Amino acid sequence: MLGPSVLLVTVPDWMLLVTAGVWPAAWFTARILRRNRRLLSSPSLCAACGYDLRATPDHCPECERLRSSRRQPPHNPHYEGLLVKR
Repeated sequence: MLGPSVLLVTVPDWMLLVTAGVWPAAWFTARILRRNRRLLSSPSLCAACGYDLRATPDHCPECERLRSSRRQPPHNPHYEGLLVKR
């Protein structure tokens, strides 16, 4: 027999999964956006691979790309859908 001080709450499994997955998804998305913003805004990094160009400002020794005046977003097939278009 249940007394007046007992409260039974049922929560569907999918609701727990969605609630638990919100913070990791938001963190991952914010991390990818911060990385892309850093790569696109830093003039000392290669636009293609992110290599530091302070020692060789005319070309990238990592991917052999010449430095252009117009910045291109980094090419990574895993993150193509997450890039911010400006």
